[in-house]
Amino acid sequence: MTEGSPLEQSGSSPLQTFSFSDLDQFADLIRHGGVELTKVKPGDGFDRLSVLQLPQVLVRKGEQYSEWTCTGTALPGMYSFVIPWNMHRETRYNGIRMEDGMISLYAPGAVHISNGGRSEYLYVTVPQQLLETELAKLQVARPHFANGCHISRSEPATVSMVTALVHRMMHIATTRGGDLELGLVAMERSLITALVLALDDPDPVLDELMDRRATRQAMFLMTVDFALNHMNKDLYVTDLCGVTGIAERTLRQVFQEFTNMSPIAFLNLVRLRRARQLLLNGDPEQMSVKYAALDSGFWDLGRFSVRYRSLFGESPSRTLASAVASEKV
Repeated sequence: MTEGSPLEQSGSSPLQTFSFSDLDQFADLIRHGGVELTKVKPGDGFDRLSVLQLPQVLVRKGEQYSEWTCTGTALPGMYSFVIPWNMHRETRYNGIRMEDGMISLYAPGAVHISNGGRSEYLYVTVPQQLLETELAKLQVARPHFANGCHISRSEPATVSMVTALVHRMMHIATTRGGDLELGLVAMERSLITALVLALDDPDPVLDELMDRRATRQAMFLMTVDFALNHMNKDLYVTDLCGVTGIAERTLRQVFQEFTNMSPIAFLNLVRLRRARQLLLNGDPEQMSVKYAALDSGFWDLGRFSVRYRSLFGESPSRTLASAVASEKV
């Protein structure tokens, strides 16, 4: 088995299934550039991802075993449904604690922020006009958005119905191979109808909570952006508070809501991710472990190596050696 390569694909089948442990592959596999995953803890096995291409809708079904924080922006002209279930630890979307039966919908260009561990999820992108037409057709009110994000609380049975439909669609795509043109159109229609009906359950309390989270989300993103632009400098919580003008206690609460950890703990993981990206993608002739560590804000190389190995399962020198070897192939 090759990481990031299809495990199941038959001829011109619209379905591909991948297994991977390197989160840097995730954005390419889900066909969504700009998604960034910050690894929090190693997983118990390979994460898996199935991608089903319908005529206008792209469906991704994932099985997550490692623990990560994900940030990304919904594609222009597309609505994005993200639905978790079978969660084995606390999972938050845009600061909201998710429970079975909850569905998130992101408007075009909206920011998605999630953190969680072992779970399953659906990520479905639908053209804006197609979804809005279906909302009008089924007489479902336009969802309430806060910062472009809507989260609704449906019955767990509703989510089970949607996931069962996706399972059935993927099974048909696997067994019938390329002879699916008419079937794919019907699948797409059924899925969009099921997703829209799942939104038809207004929750004013949850809408109000989302509105309150909108300001805190802006604080979180502003702080992370500042840290990314000062990656090779020592940063303290007081520096981060100065960016948004909020008290340390409030800043810690914000990061707890959006990442389930303290600001410094999260930013240290972001630094480790940056160091790994430098080792993997830097100029093989000039890159070194020392440069990657210092440029990412780690001054103690020994401690850096210990943290790096603990998170990624290999030493930074091994990562660099593998990157250099792949360049020579």
